[in-house]
Amino acid sequence: MTDNPFFLIPIGEDDYDLGEYSSLAPVISYFVDDDLDSFARKSQAAAGGFNAASILDSLWANPEFCEAGETPLECEFRAVQPSIALIMFGTNDVFYLNEAQFDFFLRSIVVQTIRNGTLPIMSTFPHRPEFPEKSVLYNQLVALIATEYDVPLINLWQALSTLPNQGIDPEDTTHLSTPESGAVCYFIDENMQAGFTVRNLLTLQTLDVVLQAVQEP
Repeated sequence: MTDNPFFLIPIGEDDYDLGEYSSLAPVISYFVDDDLDSFARKSQAAAGGFNAASILDSLWANPEFCEAGETPLECEFRAVQPSIALIMFGTNDVFYLNEAQFDFFLRSIVVQTIRNGTLPIMSTFPHRPEFPEKSVLYNQLVALIATEYDVPLINLWQALSTLPNQGIDPEDTTHLSTPESGAVCYFIDENMQAGFTVRNLLTLQTLDVVLQAVQEP
């Protein structure tokens, strides 16, 4: 869901329309310029099938990119030294991890991120119809951890709750829905019922708030 061509990548390709959200132009300019496109970069800590345990396990690291013994998270931090990290887990975790495991691994990710000098921006995850009760519980854990560590939270689960099918692709519940046009970064009325469009907008809005906060004198 994060390692996906519909998540932020079109913005770096200049395939977007801010519509009434023109005030977000500076945040795009901050992360995308002639030398660097932060939105298009392949993260070693995001891949299809990953859960909160995977990025803390060196067995899941890309041997062509990561050093021996590195976890995917360590590999990403070494290679990029990011100032901000977008963190969303839960979509796959409801299948494989119990409550205590999810809490432990997610906290570990947040702690390692902070110790690296990187600001975590956490996000709740979309509803999983296969596990409705666990979806609620695990999203509550995400919000709790964000509160306890005093880090920003994107409440994606809440934002998607009023959309058709809760913003989920009805044919593949591991992915968000997209507009019929596929223009997931065109923030116009007819696209705002699609899960990916809402996630992209919320992410930009949160990055904008964070940047304004850190740039204040």
